[in-house]
Amino acid sequence: MNRQSAQAAVTLVELIVVLAIIAGMCALLFPALQSARESSRIATCQNNLRQLSLAMRGYVEAHHRAPPKPLPNMVGGWAIAILPFMEENDLADQFAASASLTSPAMQRLATLHPTIMRCPSSFDGKSNLPPAPVSSYVLSTNSAREYWWLGDALPDLRTAWLVSPEIQFNDSSCATGPHHQGFFLVSTDAHVEFRDFSH
Repeated sequence: MNRQSAQAAVTLVELIVVLAIIAGMCALLFPALQSARESSRIATCQNNLRQLSLAMRGYVEAHHRAPPKPLPNMVGGWAIAILPFMEENDLADQFAASASLTSPAMQRLATLHPTIMRCPSSFDGKSNLPPAPVSSYVLSTNSAREYWWLGDALPDLRTAWLVSPEIQFNDSSCATGPHHQGFFLVSTDAHVEFRDFSH
């Protein structure tokens, strides 16, 4: 009887040791897994910005100016203007046919957010124009709209993607960003750089 109890105790101790080793390994691997996921999200975001900047450059070369801002209560701005330059001609045509935010077709069109315009690290909740998703990226231009930058949207931005939000990236409100508290920005040459405005 005592021998059986001793064997049971040894088995229980071994089980506890094994569980402790597994827990330790999980604790070591979890940060590495999180880091790998963030690296993947960053790579996706940078690629999105490069492709969007090429589409913007295509628009600017064709029209000799940056896209105009959308009119009140209308779909428009840079995010809609560059759709034909990123092989989204059909979606651009649908928006052109139903440009009003209150049109019956807008409930469906608003949800057709192109994948390339989604940053995997940004907030993906409801915008101020449901059912349209929030914009992951924003545009910044000078007053004459001669120069432009595209970059990550502010984490608390609630502007719908189909009305193409614009901000100034040197604004004091840019205290945090979706990637390690900073932003990725891309200019006309498709060069992506990281900015941290919190310091």
